[in-house]
Amino acid sequence: MNFKYIYLTIIFLGIIIFYSCEKAFIGEVPENTNINNFEIFWNDYDQHYGRFVYKNVNWDSIYNVYRPIVNDDLTDHQFFNILERMISNLKDGHAILESGFRVYGYSYNRSGINFNMYNITHNYLIDTNFNGPFTYGLLDGNIAYLYILDFKYDYDTYLFIDDFLELYSDVNGIIIDVRSNGGGNEGSAKIIASRFIDKKHTYKYNYYRTGTDYNDVENYKATISPAGEFKYLDDIVVLQDQYTGSAGEDFILMMKVVPNATIIGDYSSGNAGGCPLTRELLNGWIYRIPTCLQTSVDGVPFEGIGIKPDIQVLFSAGDVLFGKDAILEKAIEMLN
Repeated sequence: MNFKYIYLTIIFLGIIIFYSCEKAFIGEVPENTNINNFEIFWNDYDQHYGRFVYKNVNWDSIYNVYRPIVNDDLTDHQFFNILERMISNLKDGHAILESGFRVYGYSYNRSGINFNMYNITHNYLIDTNFNGPFTYGLLDGNIAYLYILDFKYDYDTYLFIDDFLELYSDVNGIIIDVRSNGGGNEGSAKIIASRFIDKKHTYKYNYYRTGTDYNDVENYKATISPAGEFKYLDDIVVLQDQYTGSAGEDFILMMKVVPNATIIGDYSSGNAGGCPLTRELLNGWIYRIPTCLQTSVDGVPFEGIGIKPDIQVLFSAGDVLFGKDAILEKAIEMLN
């Protein structure tokens, strides 16, 4: 173990820090070798990854397993496989490694799809409209429906929510559907949620590493405030499933603090963003390091577990086959 830290000291004498995709160095840049890249990769996770305690992973043990099999004669594919196997132990969907020939990100086990847009547009919506990531229209009972594909578009795209609320200002309720929404930008999710909130609320806590010890953490609260010209403060139902992840889950947490909103469906994916840093190795490969553990306002972590809905509703493959959406039907029932 002493050898490891002596080696790291030598390797990092020339490095101050990596900022996103840029590197700042003093002195000579370390040679682009597999060994040097391994040491940089391992040390960066050691210093910044925020979930070792929660994941119950001994990162020193990971070093001892994989460092002996690294040498500078490995091919790029062989070396990539080693780094992939290292971070696969974290079971973290935002611990990502990208090369010119492959991208690795952990895949969560999910039990099946309970969302089918074709069924919704053909069997439930009276009229169907599209705008960027949005599919929207009216349902029976004078209920407005808004599906959000993801939060990956430019921020201005999500200002469409003001047009939507103006268009459906006299409805009996609104259903916001984020099933199969894999995320994107938390700020975009906040644009949508801010139109349904009555006052400033804390919607989650981020627990960041503050020291070299894995238990050195400090929590920061994330807040959301009312915004936008149009507000909707009547009844809302939000639909989620096991494919609602990352910024999609941030949106769920925001809507959970809306007094008149009810979350229904299945557990979310448990793929919290984790405030990731983006780094670059000497060989040009890009990797991400989640730096924080996120919890609900109740202090409950959901990474790897998912956010529990207020009302759990499931439906079978047979429902999809016959054009039935039990989750959407429950939402319609609640608003009538």
